[in-house]
Amino acid sequence: MKPNTSNRSRLSRSRAAKDSAPRRQLRGERRIGQLLDAAAVVFARDGYALATTNAIAAEADVSPGSLYQFFRNKAQIAEALAERFVQRLREVQATIVPSHARAQPLPQLIDSITDRFMSFHQANPAFEALLLGADTSEELAASMQGLYADLVARLDEIIRSRAPANLPIERSRLIAEICILIFKAMLPAALHAEPRRAKLLAAELKRVLAGYLGPVLSG
Repeated sequence: MKPNTSNRSRLSRSRAAKDSAPRRQLRGERRIGQLLDAAAVVFARDGYALATTNAIAAEADVSPGSLYQFFRNKAQIAEALAERFVQRLREVQATIVPSHARAQPLPQLIDSITDRFMSFHQANPAFEALLLGADTSEELAASMQGLYADLVARLDEIIRSRAPANLPIERSRLIAEICILIFKAMLPAALHAEPRRAKLLAAELKRVLAGYLGPVLSG
């Protein structure tokens, strides 16, 4: 009985297709990462409003047609990049463990937390331009609100663990929010300064936070 070469051929093609699917998926993921890296450069340089898909494609060294295989428009790219930033920021916040932080001397604690967030913003210069300059989805806005609430809760727990017992709960939460506002107010100046001045501004930011928190935590 002769072998069915037609069935064997179909089986071979089927196996080849299955084997190539993971490789295509991996190539697709790499290309998406490449495009998002390029978009981060363009958004940081030009701002969201002036950025174009052609500029992003050029930065990624791909054709506009290749870009449109993965993203329909600039807004979809911005959403994907913002989601990446949110995930990275969530990872930074997860390193702030109140049970560990409460045992540190105050200046060391302020150094540690401030440096982590400064490093995040320095490594992701498109974060502020993108999140402040573009319309984001309701899901992303909710995620950002969740991140903010989580950070306030973590700082609030640290403050209450180190403050006098008679510090009202409402005030400790407000103090946590004020610390975040102080950081956000001074952040742009530090990010856009030349390296030496940026270091000086970061040091002053830490002194401001220490000066604000010291009397609260000492009663």
